[in-house]
Amino acid sequence: MKSDIDQLTEMNIRIGHEESAGTREYFEEKVLAAAFAMRRGLTGMVVDRTAFLDAVKPSPPRSTRILSISLFGMNRATVNCIVTQEGKQYENFRLFVRETPEKPWKLLAWANEPTTASGPQLIRDYPQSPSDEQRR
Repeated sequence: MKSDIDQLTEMNIRIGHEESAGTREYFEEKVLAAAFAMRRGLTGMVVDRTAFLDAVKPSPPRSTRILSISLFGMNRATVNCIVTQEGKQYENFRLFVRETPEKPWKLLAWANEPTTASGPQLIRDYPQSPSDEQRR
């Protein structure tokens, strides 16, 4: 069985190919959670599962470059990737969930926006909450 990282990597690369091919069935049957929301990068509009599926049509090819995959517990994961289409780049942030480790990953939420000249900002040092000792 493939690792979670391998499954999510393959799924996210395939999302771009299937979206370009206009394969609605792939998203409907294999990718999207029953409840789904997407924030579109160019308009900022938030669409639900039905509106997303209705918009899946053949389009120019996309390439996907995974920036990070983070696992949270056993059944939650995020994927941050850059999708390039017709020379334009979009940073995508995707939230995946599954019912149990034996069940497939499903895309619950997706937000994207055009990349900035500096690219995504990666924060390496997170502020820590004060310890009990520091609060006294």
